[in-house]
Amino acid sequence: MNAYTTTEWLRLLDLKAAIEALNEKMVDLSYFRFRVPYIEQAVKAGRYQEKENWQEIARLLEVRKGYEQELEELEFSRRKGRLEFIRFYRFSLPIPAILAVKKGCDKMKIYENCVAALSSEKPLMEEISLVTVTWEMSRQPTEEQTYLSLEEIEIELEEIGRYATCSTYCGSVISIAGVIV
Repeated sequence: MNAYTTTEWLRLLDLKAAIEALNEKMVDLSYFRFRVPYIEQAVKAGRYQEKENWQEIARLLEVRKGYEQELEELEFSRRKGRLEFIRFYRFSLPIPAILAVKKGCDKMKIYENCVAALSSEKPLMEEISLVTVTWEMSRQPTEEQTYLSLEEIEIELEEIGRYATCSTYCGSVISIAGVIV
């Protein structure tokens, strides 16, 4: 699942080449051959904006941002999931939920964020295994009132594992009140 198709590989190379070409063009347009980080800062600060070549540089930066986002999405789609960084928790009170929480993140904070109003009851929680999560996901309906196949569950868990490799990710709600979200 991680290997790029030929089309994806060619697109990856095209995006990297296009970004490099845009960087070179921006350096050339900056008169004094400024480095790209300075160019980005200058455009962000609004310096030189009255000059025509800097207006073109600003436009090229926007184009490059789009290419970088597409490149990031392509690379992310092929990133291997890392479930060893994830712990699964089942909450039973006040509202039943199953959460995937990245190691080092606060499971109670994630639960509080998914439950609008916590009552004065202390949440009952237990850590559960990947097998239990898979079993629970196969038994609970989705929001569309359908049930996930084992292949679909595997894809969902792989996606959670991919997010676990992101530095900003802390956790996900798998199900709440008996419904897969």
